[in-house]
Amino acid sequence: VILNSAKWTEGLDKYFRENMEKEPSLLWQLAGTSTGVYRAYPGYKWRTPNDKDMYDHRRRGWYIQGSSSPKDMVILLDLSGSMTGSKIAIVKLAATYLLDTLQENDFVNV
Repeated sequence: VILNSAKWTEGLDKYFRENMEKEPSLLWQLAGTSTGVYRAYPGYKWRTPNDKDMYDHRRRGWYIQGSSSPKDMVILLDLSGSMTGSKIAIVKLAATYLLDTLQENDFVNV
């Protein structure tokens, strides 16, 4: 799947070059797929291959905003007496992760 996505996105290079010629003020052009393939134009040297790299464009605002419609989100937290210790910690962490995906056009109520 990843190899197919990488092959499919090769065609973008032509358009990246054309865009840069038409609009020289462009600094970067980025493209990412849902499978994790990431392209940047112009290219740049990535970090050293031996370093662990947790970068995932699918968690970046530019990707989330471009790949999704505005969200309407309601988060309901159970704060009853049974939710103590690690249970409430996990619930709060999950809510934080959800909130981190929101963009300026999204709506949320907690």
